Amino acid sequence: VFVERGRSTIEALKDPELKNRLDIRLGNVLELTREVSPHAHTSISELTLMDDATALYLFVLPRGVEKLMPLLEALVETRKQQGKPLKILSYMFQVRSWEPTGLDKTKKAGCPIYLYEFPAEST
Repeated sequence: VFVERGRSTIEALKDPELKNRLDIRLGNVLELTREVSPHAHTSISELTLMDDATALYLFVLPRGVEKLMPLLEALVETRKQQGKPLKILSYMFQVRSWEPTGLDKTKKAGCPIYLYEFPAEST
């Protein structure tokens, strides 16, 4: 339901440049790392998680985050080597091995959202 709402919201955007930069993918992230999105607009349909993501939103339990850490660490390293920054937001649960650069408590139930920012490596 949430994914379809998100996709509908993207479709309704008036700004074509913004619309063409957004994509929502639902599935096992371990299987989506190099998969082309069937829901993406033509201009971003070839984008992949490892090569092109600029921000990720994690909606996973701590055990799931632990399973994702090798992928997340590789993603952070790849983005740094490409000279591109990366932002990762985690809903409700802090990533234990990282220090958040920001913390926001949502108005609904006071659930925290942790922000992790990884700047591009200086050359």
